[in-house]
Amino acid sequence: MNKRRLIQNFVVFLVSYVVFIFFLSLLATYRQYFFENYVSILFTATCVDLVLLLWNYNRKIIIIFFIFSILYTSAGLINLFIDIFLSGKEIISSLILGNLICCLISLLLRFAQNLKDNIQRKISYLFLNVIVIVALLIPFLFIGYYFLSDQILSTTIVLTLFQTNLPEIYGYLKDKNIFLWCSVFVITFFAIGGITFFINKIADNTLVSLNIATSIGVFVELIFFLYNTKPILTDCYILNVFRQTQIVLKEYRDYGKAKALRQHNLEVLKGLTIAAGKGGLYVLVIGESETRDHMHVYGYGEETTPWLSDMNKTKEQTRLIVFDNAYSNHTHTVPVLTYALSVKNQYNNIDIKNAYSLIEVAKVAGFTTYWISNQLKYGGWDTPVAEMASAADHEIWINGSVGLVLGSDFYDEKIVEELEKLSLRDNNILVVCHLMGNHGFYRYRYPSEFQRYDISQRRSDLSENVWAYDNSVYYTDYILRRIYEVVSQKPNFKSMVYLSDHGEDPDNGVSHEASKFTWKMARIPLVMFFSDSFIKESGDTVTTLAKHKKNYWTNDLLYNLMINIMHIENAPYNDNKWNLSSENYEMKKEVLKTLHGSKSLSEER
Repeated sequence: MNKRRLIQNFVVFLVSYVVFIFFLSLLATYRQYFFENYVSILFTATCVDLVLLLWNYNRKIIIIFFIFSILYTSAGLINLFIDIFLSGKEIISSLILGNLICCLISLLLRFAQNLKDNIQRKISYLFLNVIVIVALLIPFLFIGYYFLSDQILSTTIVLTLFQTNLPEIYGYLKDKNIFLWCSVFVITFFAIGGITFFINKIADNTLVSLNIATSIGVFVELIFFLYNTKPILTDCYILNVFRQTQIVLKEYRDYGKAKALRQHNLEVLKGLTIAAGKGGLYVLVIGESETRDHMHVYGYGEETTPWLSDMNKTKEQTRLIVFDNAYSNHTHTVPVLTYALSVKNQYNNIDIKNAYSLIEVAKVAGFTTYWISNQLKYGGWDTPVAEMASAADHEIWINGSVGLVLGSDFYDEKIVEELEKLSLRDNNILVVCHLMGNHGFYRYRYPSEFQRYDISQRRSDLSENVWAYDNSVYYTDYILRRIYEVVSQKPNFKSMVYLSDHGEDPDNGVSHEASKFTWKMARIPLVMFFSDSFIKESGDTVTTLAKHKKNYWTNDLLYNLMINIMHIENAPYNDNKWNLSSENYEMKKEVLKTLHGSKSLSEER
């Protein structure tokens, strides 16, 4: 190809690229983005044009650029199909990212073909193929997740993968369309394999070999263009998902590393102690995926909570408070409990690594602490929740540390059996019970004798998913009764608090995925039981709590609630405006949030 033709191609392609991006930006809700970032667009267009020039505008290389453009642009266009505000940012930054990656791949391929040594050539192609597969996997993850869930892949979902174990994955998939999942997996596998194979077969023997000077010059130009497109890539949604995931995972690691420092800081705090004569046995029961929308005690049509409902109607209601408007701070367990069981909440700016946990504070104050869990000890990643549990004086993990299949015999009743083995005779005790509760796959959450509902007994508009969920709620009610019967018989018993980590939406079959958020995922039960001795000693606390029965509250304020119920004095970050048991509690619906601050409770309809 002569120089004149090359120059013509260069100019034509440059203009065509800019025009293409302009028309692409017209799909956006906010189109001004194109004009605000024209410099980055021109730099990218020039970079792509120079790479194509090195290949003499080889058609196969142009096809590769076209494929990467389509894949990355499609990932950026997902918001358009789920009726979410779409700025030009998502479109253009995704396209530029795909093109710059393709530039790198094309250059590596060009240099690999210039290598004469066979071993060096094979190593180069191996390195190239790893980059190609990873580069293709990124947009396919976003596109595939959209086809499977009708939502865009988010940081929350990626984090969930790190915090999930194989049994949970199995349970999740059991509720899904397996054919659709398998189809997406197979298509993705063959598409990535096919594109990689196509790239490996590209060869152009007419190309002039690149000398060292030219090679260095091309890479310097690429780095220059990458630097000048950095502002637009900083705003790229695809990159931000993985960047934010990395930040959160680092925070989790830092939390574990800072454990000793937090312990030391608590020990030197003055006056951190239990109020005189106010100690005793306190029990915190944390449910899993229970929405109050399916609890009869909260008005649900089916009798799913016979014990709680009966307690709420009889004389026992003087010892029981059922709060009407409790919400979760997120819809996934790890982010929920990271806030709920520490001083960190949605309304302060404390770093996770510096956030004292309820267990840590209670221990230093003088409580003997127990953590009893029917959840697996380890997921795919160490989390602050696991670190909080490890701070307890006594840990009991019913499901061990290596994971069991979902069909195991370890129902939540095992927690009751473990409680019965404990003497719990120390003066001051905090017991945290973490249930498996109502986690999907629902039919695995209760024994067969608790199958109160089935298809023949329910309205035709209710799915098998719903009646199985209601059975699990019915079983959880039984577990709460058993736990209460065990602990309330202890002479030092003072209080039992039950809440769920987050809710669930079994009616729409969307579980508790944050990307498919519904308010059922955030509406949780909050129930408190008090002994006669507690009512006698702390009647003002019970009176205030009863007065706040209808107040709005999010469970990231659990730390403040528990600290004050347990009468721990001089606890850090104990602000009464966040304390539901205080007359000075001032959190209103308009102020409270969920999804870690991204959604206000005032948006609920």
